[in-house]
Amino acid sequence: MKHRLTLVILLLLAALPLGFAGAQASDDAELVWIDCPFPMPPGEVEDETLICGVIVVPEDRTNPNSPEIEIAFTILFATSETTYRFDPVIYLMGGPGGSAVFEVAGWTESAFRTERDVILVDQRGTGYSYPRLACDDFLFDLDLDPDDPDFDAASEDAVRECAAYFRSLGFDLSQYNTVNNAHDIADMMAIFIEAGFFTDYNLFGVSYGTRLALEIMRNHPEHVRTVIIDAVYPTNVAAYNELAVNTYRLLNHIFDDCAADSACNAAFPDLRTRFFGLIDRLNMGPADLGDFGLLSGDDLIGEIFSLSYNSMVVPYLPLMIDGIDRGDYRTLFAIWEGEIFPYEDMGEYTLVDEFVDEFFDVLFEMDDDTKFDFADELDAMFTPDPDTIRAVIREYVGVNTLLNNIAERLTDAEIVQGYLIVLQDDLSDSDGMFNSVECFEEIPFNSIEEAEALALSAGLPEVVIEYDLFNLTQAFNSCRLWDVAVGPPDFKEPVVSDIPTLVVSGMYDPITPPAWGAVAAQTLSNSFVYDFANIGHGAVDLPSLPCGTTVALSFLNSPNAEPDAACVAEQRVEFVTSFD
Repeated sequence: MKHRLTLVILLLLAALPLGFAGAQASDDAELVWIDCPFPMPPGEVEDETLICGVIVVPEDRTNPNSPEIEIAFTILFATSETTYRFDPVIYLMGGPGGSAVFEVAGWTESAFRTERDVILVDQRGTGYSYPRLACDDFLFDLDLDPDDPDFDAASEDAVRECAAYFRSLGFDLSQYNTVNNAHDIADMMAIFIEAGFFTDYNLFGVSYGTRLALEIMRNHPEHVRTVIIDAVYPTNVAAYNELAVNTYRLLNHIFDDCAADSACNAAFPDLRTRFFGLIDRLNMGPADLGDFGLLSGDDLIGEIFSLSYNSMVVPYLPLMIDGIDRGDYRTLFAIWEGEIFPYEDMGEYTLVDEFVDEFFDVLFEMDDDTKFDFADELDAMFTPDPDTIRAVIREYVGVNTLLNNIAERLTDAEIVQGYLIVLQDDLSDSDGMFNSVECFEEIPFNSIEEAEALALSAGLPEVVIEYDLFNLTQAFNSCRLWDVAVGPPDFKEPVVSDIPTLVVSGMYDPITPPAWGAVAAQTLSNSFVYDFANIGHGAVDLPSLPCGTTVALSFLNSPNAEPDAACVAEQRVEFVTSFD
């Protein structure tokens, strides 16, 4: 039995040529169906199980002479043969700058897809949308080691040149912000609803995607049935002012949880004191990690901050800290090399994954001249060609090699997918979009002075304050180079709404702490709030940690009643106390 939406679309396509502008929500937007721009994930068939398109909108809706831009999307059709709901789930990617469509393969078996369609949208400036505000080419051409004394100045030049490049094409970088993102999503859904595809819709935002969801609730609430915000980034926080405080909260949470766990405390007593002593020693004399470079105390704080995003790594953090304190780096290296936890915990480890891992292993062993010649020849293809990719691998790596063996086993679609991941054609992130959003609506409403005052008043250790003030200085510097307008102050007001909303946070989240979920919920009168004790950044739709998904599905199906959240109280971190 064909999916209902498939039939509607096929009827439209039978009457209209591909690329014809379909139903319109307003004069501002039009729908265009396109061939999907990515290799089909296993088990998916274009026009049968998923379909792709773009919404064409003005870059600046207030300017009649504004250039047109494209917002790319993919609709994954519901898999149930018996039950279909006409309220799809729209996934709003984080970042800002992340690509939802590029991650389509990770959504094919999502629990959200059973009875509802899932719509992946590449927000303006990201992924397969046009333009993609990415500075990959400028940064890739630096050809400098980060430890080179000229690296910082060269990086600044690259950011400045990237911004100038997009402006030379006629794009206004100030138009790539959350308010316009929300308008794009609302236009897209108005087109679908007017055409009879759907009745209403559900928003699922993670990280920055939660801020976008909140803005849609504020300015475009029509047809929004429910909202799930996971790892919440409210409009009414000064995110960069709180960076040091939130970093210290994370560190203390690791130490407190370990101390409260009998096995962890027995294995790693007095971890807090040892950690800060370790940070001081490493800042005085960084550890030499061989091919991995030097590790300073500041580096280690940053590493723990980054690793805490991943809920599967959290149980290993006390073990890692203890090991480094004793000069044993096995846990750290195993995490970096992806060996510390099984790949099945993050989904199936595919041959494409194996290709990507081996590609980077080979690249790491190459001398610099060969490395850049190899990358340049691969990058020279305007359109990725499977046979050319294999030929370049044979030429530079050799026939009787593991990488070539894997390349020969991959299908044409798979090797193109691997190619897109390993080169700068990886569309998963758009750093220019990050700059446009953050420099327009967040960073100008923060200051180094306020951040330092907040950190000092909270009694933070000097090393944490210095580390985060350095990062904040870098952020302000990036905004100076990117040079966009400052957004309206009223954007920073709290979002007030009675739309049913599920608010979830991870206690180990380094960047969007649970307190921010509570801040957002204060003005969401019909909200349900849950904090997950064992989660980092993002609690929902984790295959190996299903509690968040259980709660989300319960809420989605009965949004006006307290969801089934019994599993939340059972969540705890199972600390690993031995490397062996």
